[in-house]
Amino acid sequence: MTRKNIDRENISSYRKLLRRSSGTVICAALMAGTSSVAYAQQEEEADTAMIYSLEEIIVTARKRSESIQETPIAITALSTTQLEQRSLTNLVEIGAYIPNVVMNTSPSSSGGGNNAQIYIRGVGQSDFLFTTDPGVGIYVDGVFHPRTLGGVMDLLDLERVEVLRGPQGTLFGKNTIGGAISLTSQKPQGDGSGYLEVTTGRYNRVDIRGSFDVALSDTLAAKVSMSSKNRDGYGKRLEFGTDKVIDTTGDENATSARIALRWEASENVTVDFSADYTREREKGVPVILSFVDDNGATFGGLGGLWNALVGGPSGLPFTSDFVIGNGNRYDSYATAGNRNSLNSYGFSMDVDWTIDENISLRSISAYRQMDAFFNSDTDGSPLQFTETDQYQDQNQISQEFQLIGTSFDDRLDWVLGVFYFDEFGRDDKKSG
Repeated sequence: MTRKNIDRENISSYRKLLRRSSGTVICAALMAGTSSVAYAQQEEEADTAMIYSLEEIIVTARKRSESIQETPIAITALSTTQLEQRSLTNLVEIGAYIPNVVMNTSPSSSGGGNNAQIYIRGVGQSDFLFTTDPGVGIYVDGVFHPRTLGGVMDLLDLERVEVLRGPQGTLFGKNTIGGAISLTSQKPQGDGSGYLEVTTGRYNRVDIRGSFDVALSDTLAAKVSMSSKNRDGYGKRLEFGTDKVIDTTGDENATSARIALRWEASENVTVDFSADYTREREKGVPVILSFVDDNGATFGGLGGLWNALVGGPSGLPFTSDFVIGNGNRYDSYATAGNRNSLNSYGFSMDVDWTIDENISLRSISAYRQMDAFFNSDTDGSPLQFTETDQYQDQNQISQEFQLIGTSFDDRLDWVLGVFYFDEFGRDDKKSG
């Protein structure tokens, strides 16, 4: 055998050995990787199962308590835990976590931070006037809140928030063509529990939330909850010509409180009574004048009547001198501060009587009162062109009876109801 043939055989044997060794190493690596992935997947599945098996969300979208998975409605529900995990503190904030829903507050000229603009599947309302009813109904413990002004509610000690998408007129009545939002508060348990939270931040922000649950007797329990939000303004309203600080803008001061009582009158009758109060004061985001064309009719709201050649009511021309150039985009020469104030309170009593295992009767009685004031300066200049003061007063009384039952061995669920609602509203507006 020649030397060349021997070298070829050795090379061939070496290649076979290398293939076997490489195959062994690759197989071992794949097996090790598969084992690690399988182990990690088992841990992840165990953690996931533990997380998602802890809580079952019970909703009352069909006027009866049932699992959200058994409710044949396009519904999203947020529990107490979910609200806390997302640090949600008012109703408008939940819009970022619910599909087909858009929630915002109004600009200063339309109620400011006290007015909620809520749309579900494109149906909603941006105007707070009494002559226009909203397309999305808001309910708190079964009580209908008909106005968007005051709709930016504090999510204080809630058991859950349910958002029902699509028309809900059958069970919730009118003004729910877009959907309905139902807020359910936590009921007193008499277990002595409580909490206190304090949040601080920029502009001297201090937010306080807390509650306390106490037993008054063997059958009566009470729960007191409160929250407050306070923050200084981040903008300044300046005096034209001197740049002296007249006031700040962007301030927030809000206080909410609720007292709830639960009376277990008997084994079949439960009575829930609640009283709530909200006080809000804010200096809204200012209207900033960013540009003036000195060569033409520049202010669109004046219909082309005012320009640099024509003086305003004060004798001053509307010129580019009114544009602040100090670099702070929140500063303004506006003559009004876009103030918003709201006072709201209400009482409700919910009586639930379980007649037998198939039929129950529920009565919801409520009275609510709201008064609001806000003013706005929509030209953002030191001239009094478009300043508006607006006042709103509203009160309502409502009574609802619900007879809920099942028949034919639980094959038929039925609801009978009677609803009475009376509302008085007054809207005064002054422009100048």
